[in-house]
Amino acid sequence: MTSEKNDIFKRCYKKSFHRCSIAVRVLTVPPFVNKPIHVWKNSSDYQDVYEDGMEIKMLKIIGNSLNLSLAIEPDVEETYRKSLPAIYVGGYKMLPSMKIASIESLRNYLTIHSAWYTPCALKYPKLGRFFNIFSVHMWICFAFSLVLAVITVRCISNYAHETLLHESNSYSNIFSVIAIIIAVSLSVSVNIQPRSAPLRLFFFCWMCYCVAISTVIQAYLNTFLIEPGYKGRIKTVEQMLKSDIKFGFVQRYERFFTDISNSIDSVIYKNAVTCPNYETCLKWVFDYRNFSTIVNEITIVNMHVGRTRTDENNRPLECDLEDCGIETSGLVFFC
Repeated sequence: MTSEKNDIFKRCYKKSFHRCSIAVRVLTVPPFVNKPIHVWKNSSDYQDVYEDGMEIKMLKIIGNSLNLSLAIEPDVEETYRKSLPAIYVGGYKMLPSMKIASIESLRNYLTIHSAWYTPCALKYPKLGRFFNIFSVHMWICFAFSLVLAVITVRCISNYAHETLLHESNSYSNIFSVIAIIIAVSLSVSVNIQPRSAPLRLFFFCWMCYCVAISTVIQAYLNTFLIEPGYKGRIKTVEQMLKSDIKFGFVQRYERFFTDISNSIDSVIYKNAVTCPNYETCLKWVFDYRNFSTIVNEITIVNMHVGRTRTDENNRPLECDLEDCGIETSGLVFFC
């Protein structure tokens, strides 16, 4: 190795290292380094072989182009060893302001951004969606009006009989009255029309009321049939703080919200849930859909590869918040 910043190997090797071996220490961090496969070797024991992962594939391309032999081993201690020259890979990130004296990093091969992501395109439950369009209070009022109409018709009919107005007996029978009131509310004609003036006046008022109610119900029914039935999407951090969905992140993101003078950062730091690990955060967001967390672009792309991250209406399942960039960093190899 040389001491120059961007040179790992001596220039005398040019483009071929004649299959010289170089140690590679890896951390299993998907999608950069995926879990190894166990291979039976020398009829004695299993060996972990790293074959998959974005950075593993990049290393193999570099190794083939330089004619290098890569000795890939897990970095069990997760430390940078000065005594043994090696390349360390595993999704390491370097912030623009970071300076590390004990190790050197290559130039970042990719710049990634981290931001708040929250579940979007959340559908109402079927029953909840129905009552979201047709209010429970509306149905209670309509049912109460039916009961009141039946009682009113029965009272008017009894009054007509007492005053000898020759009203039909159908309006004195409680079951017949219920059938007539429901028929009028459904815009169905009745076989026996009222004869007395008070009952005719009430029927006219009741028909006007039913026409108005029918128009309103049909309008809401059209909305129920056309409206896809999704909850409003959370678009800003302020909306996320006011929503019922919990939010949080892994411990290393806490340093971005320790500014007490910033009210939003202070609320986030106070109420955020600390995830035990990054995978748990992602599961809460993408699988259980009851959480908001900080996710980087690589993870989002990886989540979309191999499976469709949209619902049956081709709507995305996760959305980033507006103006919520948390971190910009570069992915690097250390040596």
